[in-house]
Amino acid sequence: MNNLSRAAAVLLLLSSLLWAQADRGSITGTVIDASGAVVPAVPLNLRNAATNLTYSTSTNDNGSYSFLNLPVGTYTLSVEKKGFQRQEITGIEV
Repeated sequence: MNNLSRAAAVLLLLSSLLWAQADRGSITGTVIDASGAVVPAVPLNLRNAATNLTYSTSTNDNGSYSFLNLPVGTYTLSVEKKGFQRQEITGIEV
């Protein structure tokens, strides 16, 4: 392997290591009721504590939800649906 090939191999290795250092993350989960059954169509709000930006989604038919590609930070997740008690989870780190 000549010097140019070695340099290219090192650059490729370094670029893949840098790619792994992302400033984004995701939060996923499932909403269940007191009996353990999944709850579909639940609105969820996620608020970034530093920026006050809010992201919204709803659970799917399986009670699952995802907030993808979130900036790194601390979040509060609020869940509220008619017939259920409002829930809030604070201090979620992304």
